[in-house]
Amino acid sequence: MLPPSWKAETQKAVEEIISCHESKREANQDNAATKITASIDALRDAQNCQTSHQDSGDKKNRTLSLVTVALLFVTVFFTYKTWSAISDQVVEMRKVYDPIKQSADAAKAAATAAQKSADLAEEALTRRDRAFVYYRYLQTIPVVTADGSVPNVLFIYHLENGGNTRTRDMHIRYTWDHLPGEMPANYAFRYNGPAENVLLLAPPHQDIQTAPSPVGTNILADVWQKTEWFYFYGEVTYKDVFDDKVMHITRFCREIRQLSSDPRVYVPGRQVLFSATTCPRYNCADEECQEK
Repeated sequence: MLPPSWKAETQKAVEEIISCHESKREANQDNAATKITASIDALRDAQNCQTSHQDSGDKKNRTLSLVTVALLFVTVFFTYKTWSAISDQVVEMRKVYDPIKQSADAAKAAATAAQKSADLAEEALTRRDRAFVYYRYLQTIPVVTADGSVPNVLFIYHLENGGNTRTRDMHIRYTWDHLPGEMPANYAFRYNGPAENVLLLAPPHQDIQTAPSPVGTNILADVWQKTEWFYFYGEVTYKDVFDDKVMHITRFCREIRQLSSDPRVYVPGRQVLFSATTCPRYNCADEECQEK
């Protein structure tokens, strides 16, 4: 066992150590509390500062919103005033412009009517004076041989320019055909060769003759005996002096059903007469030919 004096000293030393630890622990607790308090104070200050800034920002936003609304109302007001002023000006301009426009429209309508009348007059003048070629009649000349027989009859087609001006680039083609009866509705008008250059120009009111076209009297004898019908037809194309881009056209067709005598027999002083009538088709001029 320890002596009593050592025991007392040892106990005292332990108490001092415990007291020292207690002091340090309290000091540490005070420091920690101080730090926590400081942190809380700092957080509160930051929150107050942020709140102050937010309040300031809200005030600025409200101020800007009010200014924007005020400017919007001012803009709307001035826009309305401007529109009202312009509307009044438009109304006044219409009062002045409408009579002018009506006068201009009336003048335009009058000019259009005058131009139309001039065009119609020019068209009428052109139609009256332009070249117009049409078929007139058929001339027949028997070809008589030395022994008095008639192997052929020459057909010469006569046309005329009935206009008051000459033709240009006129061409004509013609031919004939014989059938056992009337010409069928689907008959195809064909030509044996190219168009003949009759005249480069035909003066007004001048007779135009084609070259002779021989027809055998044996064929014409069948017509005389009424066993066949004979047809001849032709087509004339030409231009006038008014418009060199327009090609005019005239078509003609005739049928021969009767002859006065036998065409194969020649009798001096006697002429074989041909009775020719218009065919039901292929008689037209210009636009009529296009329609058909």
